[in-house]
Amino acid sequence: MEILVIGTEPPCIRCLTTYKRAVEVAQQFPGKIEVRKIAIHSKEAARFGRVESGHEIGEAGKVRPDIENMKRLMGELNELIKDEQKNENLIDARLKELEKVLLPLKEKARELGYLMTPVLIVDGQVKSVDYVPGKEEIQAWIEIERRRLTGNSNNEAQRINIKVFGTTPPCAKCKELTKRAMKVAEKYPGKIEVAKLDAMSAEGDKYGIMMTPTMVINDKVVSIGKVPGEADIEKMIKKEMGTIS
Repeated sequence: MEILVIGTEPPCIRCLTTYKRAVEVAQQFPGKIEVRKIAIHSKEAARFGRVESGHEIGEAGKVRPDIENMKRLMGELNELIKDEQKNENLIDARLKELEKVLLPLKEKARELGYLMTPVLIVDGQVKSVDYVPGKEEIQAWIEIERRRLTGNSNNEAQRINIKVFGTTPPCAKCKELTKRAMKVAEKYPGKIEVAKLDAMSAEGDKYGIMMTPTMVINDKVVSIGKVPGEADIEKMIKKEMGTIS
């Protein structure tokens, strides 16, 4: 398995953080998972689309974000990453602020058909564009691809996949929905997978996520902006299993 992180050269704080998180998560899995950095404008990066940095997108689209606020956040992040383990929560909070500042550039990138850095790819599949994914997201993507490569097709057909799309870092409602879904999944060992994903990810775009938290079961959107109770979640799962109508 291979993970690619397309970013600027030298890497910006967002590209570097994405790469470091990918390496850290990859090391938790047995077997070798290669994690590589790829520079934008390289031939390898071009295979996935036109990848550009925020600066280049701003120039092309004549969009200017809040530069002073962006510089402030970049400076704070550069200081915080000197002790990443201690400052992990603060780093996540500042990254969230930075993503909001960069929103005009992200919207322009989508309008122009560009992939804004950082871009994370797992085994040839673009998983995230224009933001720093959380470790839980990267772990979920790796697990999905590992099962795709090594899992039995019959078992996959019977598996229930639950995706909870929320904010990064997760808000209270997003955390609670993930917690409830995982608790219900424990009743069905080996049959249900629960993944927490970012609503602004490429995966989120696939479902047209407009409000968080959103829950998807086997590619069907079943809940938007709410936190269903455990009994309701289990009923949705049983319906998908075909045990109730």
